[in-house]
Amino acid sequence: MTYKERQKQHQINLLSNPRIFIPGTEGYGVFRERPYPHILKNGKRNLYLSIIEDEEEVCKYFENNQIQWWGGKITGNLLSSQIACLNHLFSIRKDKDLVLKIIQGIDPDFVDVFHLPNDTYQSQYISFEVVAQTNNFMNEGKPKRGARCTSIDALIIAQRKNGEKCLIPIEWKYTEQEKSNKSENETRHGRYDELIKESQYLRSTDAKSDKILYKEPYYELMRQTLWAELIVKNEANKWLNVTDFLHLHVVPNDNTAFRGRKGEMEEKWKSCLEDPKKYKLIDPSELFEPIKKEAKCQKLIDYLNERYWK
Repeated sequence: MTYKERQKQHQINLLSNPRIFIPGTEGYGVFRERPYPHILKNGKRNLYLSIIEDEEEVCKYFENNQIQWWGGKITGNLLSSQIACLNHLFSIRKDKDLVLKIIQGIDPDFVDVFHLPNDTYQSQYISFEVVAQTNNFMNEGKPKRGARCTSIDALIIAQRKNGEKCLIPIEWKYTEQEKSNKSENETRHGRYDELIKESQYLRSTDAKSDKILYKEPYYELMRQTLWAELIVKNEANKWLNVTDFLHLHVVPNDNTAFRGRKGEMEEKWKSCLEDPKKYKLIDPSELFEPIKKEAKCQKLIDYLNERYWK
């Protein structure tokens, strides 16, 4: 069985576990006019229990910050990476101590984290589905959080010991697989070729000949790298007041269909970067290692361990 198949069966088996799902949670919800056992009939029950207990909080966060859900509503797909990201990070976003400890596990040079100014409603230490705040940024037209433009799954702003503020865009994956199909078309080349050529962080000098940047998952990573670079460089985006970035890519170690059996995806992507240290690939359980023994988040750790990490 593939990692995706194993996780699908694991999630279905958990539906009867009251520690993970509210009793009575049912699968066989409809996706593209067909029922599937790993699609919940009620998408809200896909969320971590403490989020469900105050489900209006996450709904209001998305609504009041004008964020579009993947598919237009809270998905019942048990394998959703958007849901996995929220289940890991949403309930700790208000806790400065926990957020700081997590990123210090990546780089101990970080000493502080800050509220994100892009959220007009419930600004906290982690923001979700973040986009630029200027029109036609990266030639993508008017930005819409969660739709039709480069949108960052989660974002943290941290400060280093030397006082430098660092942008930490987070891309979250769960059971996705590396795709060999190209994401090339003239519209995309028109948007990104010149940006790639001018980039100080991408090695490519001829975007049209460098096919890897237009293949998934590298196409997504390319756009996010450009996004972070331009946020740092662009005066119109000084709302974040950052001078550096660290691109964090969260992918389960066992998902070799995405990572490659010998880490080929990471190796290939780092070869596209002028400074590979700007990119960090990490397993979600390893990301949470610094806070696993924190008493105040034991319920969350137990939940994540049983639902995602085992």
